[in-house]
Formats: sequence, C-alpha cells, structure tokens
Amino acid sequence: MNLQLKQKMLLSSVVPLALLICICVMAISMMGKIEQGVVRIYNDRVVPLEDLKIIGDDYAVYVIDAINKANAGDFTAQEASQGLIDAKKNITTRWKKYMQT
Repeated sequence: MNLQLKQKMLLSSVVPLALLICICVMAISMMGKIEQGVVRIYNDRVVPLEDLKIIGDDYAVYVIDAINKANAGDFTAQEASQGLIDAKKNITTRWKKYMQT
C-alpha cells in the first residue's frame, strides 16, 4: 500500500479523532446508566427512610404528646382521642407507602 504523504497525515489525524469520538460516546452512555442507578437507589432507599422518619416523628409528637397532655390535663379526652386518630391515619398511610417499597 503506497500512500502519499498527504493521505498519511490525514489518516494519522482521523484515526485518533475517530477513537476519541467512540470513547466519548461510550462514556456518555455509561454516565447515563450510572445516573439511572443512582436515581433508582435514591427512590428505593432514601425516600422510604424519609417515610420511616415521619412515622417515628408522628408517633413521638402526636401519640406520645397527646397522651402526656391528656395525662397532665392540657388536653381533654376528646382532643387526645382526635390526636390519636389523626396520627394513626397518617402513620398507616405512610406505613403502607413504605411497605410498597
């Protein structure tokens, strides 16, 4: 194969450029897959932890607080009962959502 100098120079610049473009396309594809993995981990692991925190907070704030206030006389039995009902509704909703993950 007898190439002219002009063709050799063109070939020596086109081949590395083509390889660089291939590497860039592969890197972009891999980054997309990595991003999808991170989003999936976030949705499967972090979001349910937020639900567990809200469940714990609702229990601590609404259930325990309502019982303590009713015991101290700051809440009537009706107010304490309503607080417990509201807390149970919210906790049940969050727990069902958590169990779906």
